[in-house]
Amino acid sequence: MDEDHTPEALQAHRLGHAIPGIRGVYTHATPTMTSRLLDNLHHRWLDHGGHW
Repeated sequence: MDEDHTPEALQAHRLGHAIPGIRGVYTHATPTMTSRLLDNLHHRWLDHGGHW
């Protein structure tokens, strides 16, 4: 996720972690972030020989 510049909020959400402190109160994953992550994962899958 770091290579794809996935926001910290989405990384934490996907891994089941909580962001500590005040950032955790005001930071959240959005549908747009999730969509970008899925697109990036899909492209990685296809680039490495994956197929549907």
